[in-house]
Amino acid sequence: MLKRIGVNLALFSVVFSVLFFSADFLVDEYKFTISFSLLAVYAYHALFSFINYSLVEVISLKKKDVVGYIFLFLFSLKIGFFFVLFKSSFVGEVNLEKSVKLIAFLPFVVFSTLEVFFISKILSKE
Repeated sequence: MLKRIGVNLALFSVVFSVLFFSADFLVDEYKFTISFSLLAVYAYHALFSFINYSLVEVISLKKKDVVGYIFLFLFSLKIGFFFVLFKSSFVGEVNLEKSVKLIAFLPFVVFSTLEVFFISKILSKE
């Protein structure tokens, strides 16, 4: 279990690095104006997805029958906390370009996909 978590931490770190530096390059290259911290958004999704995966991995050792429910609860928390933390940057009078919205939404999609992939492997082995 610890080896799997360590390997997946390395994978999450590599994906974070590639995504963040690519997005940062695009923002600098095309002079996009963003109203949020790019690092904060990308780090939030990477960390929360990895923590969710790790918690599900640990919980699956003792409570195999509730792993799916725990995942749904943690995923809901992830979305809710993101909205609370970054609400002022995305909602209201803020007018973001479509490309900036895509840059902000991309880490959610990528890290959620990684999270679901690893958790589906946990659920399928039970």
